[in-house]
Amino acid sequence: MIKEKEEILFFSAPWCGPCGQVKKMLSESDLSDLDVKVVDISDESNMELVVENNVLNVPTFVKTVGGKEVSRKIGSVTIADLKNL
Repeated sequence: MIKEKEEILFFSAPWCGPCGQVKKMLSESDLSDLDVKVVDISDESNMELVVENNVLNVPTFVKTVGGKEVSRKIGSVTIADLKNL
């Protein structure tokens, strides 16, 4: 059985303080055991994706499996939060 592709879409903005903190945490963390790809999406340059995913606040994290949303978290997160998303 083939496992469907899992991603966490991380909607952020350059002016967002919590987004910057999360980006720093992600860059300093070992995510190898997080069996999912984290995709950083800037709300200023990807408005189509923002609207398509109904993102109203940043940071927003949308976990998708096979391209379909399975969970969502709004606000700052920890690595543990991402693992449990």
